[in-house]
Amino acid sequence: MRKEEFNQDARENGDEDSSRKDVPEIADEIRQDAPEEKDVAGSTTAARRDFQDEKKGGGIGKIVKWSALVIMYSIICLFIIRCCMAADRSKFSGLKATDALKAAWADGESEILTSKIEKENSDRGYFTAYGFYYNPESGEVQFAVRWNRSAYTYTAMEEDHEFEFYLLLNGEEPSEAEPLPTAVWPARAVDSDSMSMYRYRKMLVEGVEAGDGDKLTVVMKLRDGYEDQLVLKYAELPFKTYEPKKSFLKEVRGQ
Repeated sequence: MRKEEFNQDARENGDEDSSRKDVPEIADEIRQDAPEEKDVAGSTTAARRDFQDEKKGGGIGKIVKWSALVIMYSIICLFIIRCCMAADRSKFSGLKATDALKAAWADGESEILTSKIEKENSDRGYFTAYGFYYNPESGEVQFAVRWNRSAYTYTAMEEDHEFEFYLLLNGEEPSEAEPLPTAVWPARAVDSDSMSMYRYRKMLVEGVEAGDGDKLTVVMKLRDGYEDQLVLKYAELPFKTYEPKKSFLKEVRGQ
């Protein structure tokens, strides 16, 4: 009885020493609070893990984004390069100093004629022609042709097949009112090259006789009975005088 009375008196009087009896109660409170601390630690760990996962996911997203951009810009660059190559007409576009032209220039200057090609792509789209020159004194015509490798597939030809070309004078039935002469001259390749999907040839035609009112057409023989053509000079367009470059003049004069 005294012990209980003492504990009661201690609680009533606020005796500090008597607080020892409350130790079990405090321990119980600590044990009750411990799960809450674990929950806080667990929440912190989960938040850190979520942050790391989000950071990792963001890194993968950036890699995918940059990879897509690289692929897109690569495709654009390839498209631009192909467009530039398709528009290139520099290969074999110059005047070649052949033996016939050297002989024509042996006693002095010899006239070189040219004409603007209105349409550089052929009617069926199998080839392109450019760099057209004509020397009436020697009867020599020069021009360059280019075709895509796909022409071999479309014509069922091997890639080492050499397409035939020839030059056609007028090529239309002469009318009674104004008869036009017609002629066909074979063209031979004197230079050849290839670049990417294209094949290039420098063509030479000999013995040509044509005037301002004549029409000159390049014909490409694809296979038996199948041809493509391109007009080098229309009858309505007169020839223009071409001024050779200094490099050509030095070569043709043997300097």
